[in-house]
Amino acid sequence: MHLLLGSYLFGAVGIGLRMPASALDQVRAGQPWNVVRGSPIEGGHYVPLVGRIGAQTLVVVTWGRVQIMSEAFLAEYCDEAAAYVSQECLVKQKSPEGFAYADLIGDLAALA
Repeated sequence: MHLLLGSYLFGAVGIGLRMPASALDQVRAGQPWNVVRGSPIEGGHYVPLVGRIGAQTLVVVTWGRVQIMSEAFLAEYCDEAAAYVSQECLVKQKSPEGFAYADLIGDLAALA
C-alpha cells in the first residue's frame, strides 16, 4: 500500500477522510474507526497517518490523540492523500531512517 510506504519514508502521510457520523461515536467510546454501513457523512477531516499495528490496523492522530482505524475504514472513506518532505527533520540531509533528501524527493515523485 502506497500510503504505508509513504508513512514509513516520510514519517507521516496526510489523508483526507469523508467522516461518517459513526466515527465520532467510536472516538467517544474509545473504539477504533471501523466502517458502519449506512452511517451518514458529516463532513471532511484531515489526519496524519503515522503507522500501523498488526496486519489490518492503522494509526492516525486526530483531535489531540492517537486513533486506531481499520484498513477497511481507510479504503471506504479516504478521498485524498499527501506526503511531505521537511528539510528541518533531516540531519546532514538524511532522514532518521538514513534516506538522503534527494532520494526522498525521487521516492515522493514515484508515488504520485
